[in-house]
Amino acid sequence: MPKLNCSRRELNLAVVLLNGQSFRWVKHDDDSVVGVAWNRVWRIRRIDEKHIEYDVLGRFSRASGDDEHVLKDYLQLDINLQRLYREWTEKDKHFASLVKSNADKLEGIRILRQQFLETLFAFICSANNNIQRISKLVNTLCSLYGEKIELLTGEIFYDFPHLDALTNVDSEGMEAVLRKNAFGYRAGYIARSVAFLLENGGEEWLGRVSRMSTEEARESLMLLPGIGRKVADCICLMALQKHEIVPVDTHVMQITASLYIPSLAPKNGKKAALNDKNHKEIGDFYLELFGPYAGWAHSVLFSSRLKHISPGKITKKPR
Repeated sequence: MPKLNCSRRELNLAVVLLNGQSFRWVKHDDDSVVGVAWNRVWRIRRIDEKHIEYDVLGRFSRASGDDEHVLKDYLQLDINLQRLYREWTEKDKHFASLVKSNADKLEGIRILRQQFLETLFAFICSANNNIQRISKLVNTLCSLYGEKIELLTGEIFYDFPHLDALTNVDSEGMEAVLRKNAFGYRAGYIARSVAFLLENGGEEWLGRVSRMSTEEARESLMLLPGIGRKVADCICLMALQKHEIVPVDTHVMQITASLYIPSLAPKNGKKAALNDKNHKEIGDFYLELFGPYAGWAHSVLFSSRLKHISPGKITKKPR
């Protein structure tokens, strides 16, 4: 299989693919990680401290470009992560202590560059949800509307549906189908967001938003049903290369209160409200502390608080 020069300090493979950025990957007993990204089915495995190997098990009809280039771009390997860690360690004693005491889990955490449409709908599914549940919903959405590949092994994978596949899908009918498949209230958000995109130019709208400033992109995304500030910021960070954005939720607020801004801690048993003021205060704080890749540093802090960085090894076949 092809190899990439990529040290463990530059890429903590399983953590990056399984820590809640993407929801299409599963870890197997041989320590390989298998999943769908950029219209391909991949198997990726670390073979030593300095190299990973990969195999493209299948390509969907929309796959384009050279596989190696696509993978490097997806992992954003052009960004020197060790240099960033050195800068963050010098700037922040909490970051330095955290990474030093949990090096095996917290070194090599980088942000993926994901496809815009998939990231948008994946994070609509993320509201009030955990990683395993989000993964199930995203994979269900793919199996309902995405292109299918069946490998010689019998394993079945689905690409994330393109907008073209949803053009003739009635929004009320889509909502009903999704509700039957356990999406709950998110079914309405997804169906109405599809309708919004199709009514506003589809791929052209996505293209315009991808070229906007951070603030403009955030405001545009928040026009869609089910997208508030935190979800919009996740999409900007993980699909639009707005590296400075720190998505703020209650977990990030707790981390910030315990390590950096005590005034955000609960008072008399009452938690501070997660409002626009606190969003801005926390985001501005991390930007000043960590610089233009503050969103990447935040991902390390967030990963440190996950109860299960990996959902665990599997024995069943992934979809």
